[in-house]
Amino acid sequence: MSKRKKIQNLVNRPYFLLNQNLTTFKEIYKNIANNNGHDLAFIHHEYSGDIKEYQYSQYARLCESVARKLSVLLADKKIKDAVVGLKVGNSPAWCFLFWGLLMSGYRPLLIDAKLAKENTQLLLKSAKAIAIITDDQNTYDNITTLSRDDVNDISEDLNFTPNWADEIIFCSSGTTGDIKLMVFDGNNMMNQLNASRKMPNETLDIIYPQKKNSRLRIIGLIPFHHIFAFVSIFLWYSFYGETIVFTDFNDPVTLIKEIHDLKITHLFHVPLFYEVVAKNFMHQVSTNQRYKDAVDRLIKYNLGQIRRKEAGFGIGTVQKIVKRVLFGPQIRFLISGGGYLSEDTSKIINGLGYPLYNGYGMTEIGVTSVELSPYIADRLKRSIGRPLNKISYKLNRQNELLVKSDIVHIKEIINGKEKPTTFERDGYFATGDIAKVDKDGRYYLIGRSKEVIITSNGENVYPEEIESYFKRVKGVDNLAAFEAKKKIILVIETSSDKIAQEINNINASLPLHKQANKIVLTKESLPLSSSLKVKRYLVKENYLKNVYKSSDFTKKKVDVLAGYDKTARNNVVRRLNLVFKEVLFVEKDIDGNAHWINDLHSDSMTYITLINAIEKEFAVKIPLEKYGQLTTLNEFAKQLLDSGCK
Repeated sequence: MSKRKKIQNLVNRPYFLLNQNLTTFKEIYKNIANNNGHDLAFIHHEYSGDIKEYQYSQYARLCESVARKLSVLLADKKIKDAVVGLKVGNSPAWCFLFWGLLMSGYRPLLIDAKLAKENTQLLLKSAKAIAIITDDQNTYDNITTLSRDDVNDISEDLNFTPNWADEIIFCSSGTTGDIKLMVFDGNNMMNQLNASRKMPNETLDIIYPQKKNSRLRIIGLIPFHHIFAFVSIFLWYSFYGETIVFTDFNDPVTLIKEIHDLKITHLFHVPLFYEVVAKNFMHQVSTNQRYKDAVDRLIKYNLGQIRRKEAGFGIGTVQKIVKRVLFGPQIRFLISGGGYLSEDTSKIINGLGYPLYNGYGMTEIGVTSVELSPYIADRLKRSIGRPLNKISYKLNRQNELLVKSDIVHIKEIINGKEKPTTFERDGYFATGDIAKVDKDGRYYLIGRSKEVIITSNGENVYPEEIESYFKRVKGVDNLAAFEAKKKIILVIETSSDKIAQEINNINASLPLHKQANKIVLTKESLPLSSSLKVKRYLVKENYLKNVYKSSDFTKKKVDVLAGYDKTARNNVVRRLNLVFKEVLFVEKDIDGNAHWINDLHSDSMTYITLINAIEKEFAVKIPLEKYGQLTTLNEFAKQLLDSGCK
């Protein structure tokens, strides 16, 4: 059989699967369970170092085992289509629990495994949940709390008849301050799968394996409670019988090694991940001028800015070296979704030889478009592509993106009450995103309609654009632009006393209607979401409360550990120093007041690694709301001392 024929057979496979008129979660599950039983469904690299593999035949048995056990554990609370919270980190167990809940008649409420207890309690109350399955060691008011181990029973002697539910519930991201739950049914998700029907016509890399009889391997890094990960990783790749890989080693340095060792072919992640990878790699090569020059030529060559002759005879060797030290040569496809992808990051990752695509979706509508062009010039435009199969986009008079499709959630739960989804008159759903479209039908995101700043002369200005001009300034840790009292306000979190002039110069260079009317430089930490995005609405609230006072950088630093028991203080600081040094790979002790980004020159991804290491060392949980607010060793020490650590 010719290579082209083999590829065509692979392309035809999705059409065969999608032509079966499936409409329920039960039917989707049966299709997954009927995948080749000997193929690998999951690979899991555990903390213990063990690598566990699960074939599709085991996948089905374990899902049914979970359903059987849940029917016993929740027998006294059996209510038709009752809601059960699922608050567990990504792993094969998450998948077994998800299908087990549906199979036993419960609607899963998908919750961030790192969400604070009080926020989780609010979600459970709003959904009127009867139980929660969680690993977080908390107990929740008025409902049954089960651990993963409670449900881990492979006994087959229980009398059980599947009684399928057909709805799942996603939570809003929490960046707007409102709690809203979105309900999807099996038909929604089957339409989501159908949306991918024409993808192979644009790129074969999304489904075509590298070697004969090999399978694709996609790594499950983004939490599955997120619609992007649920659809693009969990649902899509299970449906087509490919392999999802999980790893318990998520710090950036080890993660690169995991992608190599576990032979990952597809990597989908949020923009922050790619930004950190690009920044760290370019920082590493900058220490060797010869290597830096070679990498710069490689990027320019791959971006089409110079010809092969200008790139040099050894450019192919440079490409091989770069791939060997970065993601590896086996990577075929990368997607960025869930946020704004910067121009610099897109150029670096694509320029290093990895095809980085950009996608669009939101909790309410699923995944509705991806830029799939094989041409690097198209990818560098950072469009969100054209709408996928049987999805329509249009812009209203305010340039808000409207979406029409059968994927849009069927109803919402707000304050415990379920109501149908609200649509525009012609059946379109208003996304709240401001967009533009080019002559080729590609769409580009500009900003959020709720956050658009309308100046006194009627000009529309978008916070993301204003912020983009200042992000590159060394010493800017976080920032937020917004409108308050008919003025453009820019709040910048920084610990540097040297950036004020540069910030003012940049502001003065902008068109008048885009200049900030007031700039506040503050040492106060800006509030972040669980994905480390600045919550603009909270920054605005705090600004109006006069929380952010312009910092006096000559002011003597306050000793935040004053008043604590000296022995406990010294012991906590000593142990913290060891953790900091291990995460940062340094030998010298850490200055207790050194800022994580500005002074220690680290980043948001490594910050998560630090928190995980601290939690392991001190056997505590750092509250999610503290993420991004604790920026020095002494601030972490204060948090630990307040938690009772000694």
